[in-house]
Amino acid sequence: MPVTRKRKQVNQAQSQSSQPTRTHLEFSTITKYQAFHRQWSRCAHCGKNLTIQVGYAHHVIPAQTGNMGKPADAFLRSVDNCVILCNHCYQEVAHAGNYGENTIASPSVFRYTFGLEKTFHQQWVNKLNVEQQRYGARYNATVTMLH
Repeated sequence: MPVTRKRKQVNQAQSQSSQPTRTHLEFSTITKYQAFHRQWSRCAHCGKNLTIQVGYAHHVIPAQTGNMGKPADAFLRSVDNCVILCNHCYQEVAHAGNYGENTIASPSVFRYTFGLEKTFHQQWVNKLNVEQQRYGARYNATVTMLH
């Protein structure tokens, strides 16, 4: 009996180690700080005034579409792909909230990425739309866009 239990543990450990590890593309503290100031200390979605302590960093193009080992995917960790959200909007937008499973918010949903400056915001939306196309099938697979 003890040999069987030991064999099960070894088999489980081997199967876990053979599975590829998923690497989360996290934002640096500096990137979060830059995004926070770019947004004029506002939530990128609702425009509510924030402090850096209560803001949540969110990937506009999901981190799961990239690979940490590819230099081309550095964009996913960049300030351009980072928005800071209040708790309510983070729950609603980042975790699908009222929008349903597999929903990704379009860049245009984040209206306050440059505070109240609309020209810079539109340039940012255009840039993110180009990046979304670059990530192509990885990004669009079974995903509904929230506009």
